[in-house]
Amino acid sequence: MKKVSIFLTVIVILLSSCTIKLKSGKKTEGAVPDFIMGDFQYTSFSGSGKREWVLKSSEAKMFDSSSEIFLYNMTMTFYNPNNVMQSFLSSDEGYVNKKNKNVTATGNVKIFSENGAVLICKKVFWDNANRIFYSDTNEQVTLIQGKTVIKGYRMKADSGLKQVQILDVTGAIKK
Repeated sequence: MKKVSIFLTVIVILLSSCTIKLKSGKKTEGAVPDFIMGDFQYTSFSGSGKREWVLKSSEAKMFDSSSEIFLYNMTMTFYNPNNVMQSFLSSDEGYVNKKNKNVTATGNVKIFSENGAVLICKKVFWDNANRIFYSDTNEQVTLIQGKTVIKGYRMKADSGLKQVQILDVTGAIKK
């Protein structure tokens, strides 16, 4: 009986010391998600009812107070107006804001487009209102297009990687 009470005390201490920092900047002591789901899927449709993108993850933790969904092992597939896939994003984790549908992908981020372009970085943002990817100013991105490799900072791109701007180019290699 004594071992059980010691075990429970240790568990309570560990759980009460957990801190989760929400995207909004608030730290939530011992934050417990409102929902936890496996095999999560979230689809965004245009005003005319056409599928724009589909986000999937192996696990999702939803926090109603911050309108955020934290995602693990996430992918995002983007579609053109004819419902044809135009790009595919994969990352270790990320989160989506339920109010504005903005998405942040972090950890081993790779975006593959139908035109053969590949964008690689540690962190990328999807601005749903403007329909663009962008990166932090201090995060290096690598764009591979055919035999051309461009590295730099401060990237903006459309969802199909057809129009990509890297404002601070640090290196370009053509083979």
